[in-house]
Amino acid sequence: MTDDRYASVLTLVRCLAGAAPLDTRDAVLHEAFAQLHQTASSIEAERLDRLIWQRWGDAGNRAARRSLIDASKALALGDAETALDLVNRAIADDAGFAEAWNRRATILFMTGRHDRSIADIERVLVLEPRHYGALAGLGQILMHAEETEGALIAFEAALAINPHLEGIRRMIGKLRPVARRTPHLDPPP
Repeated sequence: MTDDRYASVLTLVRCLAGAAPLDTRDAVLHEAFAQLHQTASSIEAERLDRLIWQRWGDAGNRAARRSLIDASKALALGDAETALDLVNRAIADDAGFAEAWNRRATILFMTGRHDRSIADIERVLVLEPRHYGALAGLGQILMHAEETEGALIAFEAALAINPHLEGIRRMIGKLRPVARRTPHLDPPP
């Protein structure tokens, strides 16, 4: 049975699954996602993955991008609280900057604040429904909470967006048998 704390984000994930992107203003990003589904080359998939992450990181305004860069440096030095302060500044400077929300969700997860991390992941997915990194992060949080079915939903959604996530594919393979053994207590449709 899925904990009520996770119900809203899983409902959002289900609603977004297969939905057309809401914002196609970034033609390069839109094309990269299309090519991600067409390529069979792992080298090309890695190139597209880097391009997508770069576009996500470049999407905020100048001040927000600068704060995000500084947050990454602080995090690399092991200073999660300074990184969190800087990401908070990035969000304040550009509330529509999905990658800033995603980075904060990551820091919150790393520091054990999972409920707050999930709230930020919800915001990321509202701003960028194709954010497979946020979906994979959600899957990790749900696995940590022993919410196997929820983790499986999140990981499958990430893989549907980026079919080249081999680590996620392996996680799905491990979780499916466990999810089948778990009694499904959601009410029937």
